[in-house]
Amino acid sequence: MNWPDIGQLTEIDVARLGSLSPEGVLYEFDGPCIFTARTPERSLILAYLSTELEDAPDSPLRFVVVTTSEPTVDALKQGVVSVREALARGSAWLVDMDKSYKPIRAFSVTLEALPEEALPADATMLWPELEPALRVRLEGPDGTETSPKRFVVL
Repeated sequence: MNWPDIGQLTEIDVARLGSLSPEGVLYEFDGPCIFTARTPERSLILAYLSTELEDAPDSPLRFVVVTTSEPTVDALKQGVVSVREALARGSAWLVDMDKSYKPIRAFSVTLEALPEEALPADATMLWPELEPALRVRLEGPDGTETSPKRFVVL
């Protein structure tokens, strides 16, 4: 995966994030993959496991972590928003964690700066049984996303 150059990112003090102990595990596979946690100031965050950085047993886990809200988490659970939409609603950090889910280092990022494969596909719902109620794309007369717009049901 072609990650942004860590040297070009703004590193943040992991103490600002706290332990990031999972408060609510939303999706699990050999450990929490998508979960909520609280910062020391009690702000709710959503964490998405993007990748394990190496195959070694002690290699860090890289999470995309964003600020979130209870209504966004509820919408995610109900299938109103996709995982990617939920991630796009908050301020984002790349957080490397050890296997006990303790932050090792963290960087301020934008989702646009991340490689496409670091994020879930646009329509990926929290659970397979959830399906988007309606997917649309806005298109202009030439088939591009320009004005004037029309809705295209996908």
